[in-house]
Amino acid sequence: QCAVVCNFGRLDYLETLLRLGKPILHTFHHPIDQALVDEAEARVCRGPVLFHCISAHQHSQASFRYPTLVVHNPIEVTRYRPGTGEAGHLAFLGRLTRNKGVDVAIAAAQLVGQPLLLAGPVPDEPGAREFFEAEVQPALDAGVARWLGPLDDKGKQELLAGATALLFPIRWDEPFGLVMTEALACGTPVVATRRASTPEVIRDGVTGWLCDPVEPDPEAFAAAIGRVPQLDRRQCRLDVVERFSVEAIAAQLLTAFESLCMAA
Repeated sequence: QCAVVCNFGRLDYLETLLRLGKPILHTFHHPIDQALVDEAEARVCRGPVLFHCISAHQHSQASFRYPTLVVHNPIEVTRYRPGTGEAGHLAFLGRLTRNKGVDVAIAAAQLVGQPLLLAGPVPDEPGAREFFEAEVQPALDAGVARWLGPLDDKGKQELLAGATALLFPIRWDEPFGLVMTEALACGTPVVATRRASTPEVIRDGVTGWLCDPVEPDPEAFAAAIGRVPQLDRRQCRLDVVERFSVEAIAAQLLTAFESLCMAA
C-alpha cells in the first residue's frame, strides 16, 4: 500500500520528509522565483517528488526540472450560503495595503456612489500603517467607506452575501486569491485587475469583470461595477462548485497521488 506525504510547509520540512522514503507532493503557496525552485529541486535527492503550483501564473514564474502539477486551491462551498446582494454595498476583503489596491476600491466606490465595506487587517509591515493613515483613514473619516476590521467566517459570509460585488484591485502577482472564490461561493461577482491568477479564477463577463491596465484604475473599476447587474449570481456559485469545490479539486489531486504511487 502506497502512502503519499503532502508538504504544505517550508522547504526545510521537505528535506526532512524526504528521509521517510515516501512519495511527496510539495505545494508552493506563495510567490515563487527561479532561485526558490532551484533551492527546492536541489534538496530532492531521492524518491518521487511532485511540485504543486496553485495557479498557472505561479507556475510560469520559473522553470522546473522535476515533475510539476497545477491545481487550484479548493473551497468548501457548503460553508457559504448564496446571497442576493440585498445590502447593496461593495466589499473589499484583504489586507489594507497598497498592493491589495484598497485605495482603488475606495476611489471606485466614490465614483459610482455606492457604500464600501472594508474588512481585513492593517499588517505589521514597513509602510503599511503610513499607507493606511494617508489613503484609507480619510475615507473612513468622510464616511466614504466603513472598516469592519478582521472578520471571522460568519462575518465574511455576511459581508460577501450582502454585497453587489467584491472589489479585487490588486497591484501584485497574487498566486491564487482565495477571497475571490469565497465571494463566488456566495454568488457575488468579482471585479478584479486582469493580473496574475485572476483570469484563471474569474470568467470575464460571466462571474465578474477583469479590468485593464495592470496598474488598477478607479475609472475602469467604476465602469465594471456599472456592468455587474448583467451577471447572474447563480452562475457565480455554480462556477465555483464546478471548478473550485473540494470535490472538484480532490479528483485532480487523487490522480496526482496515483501517479506518484506508480512512480514509487
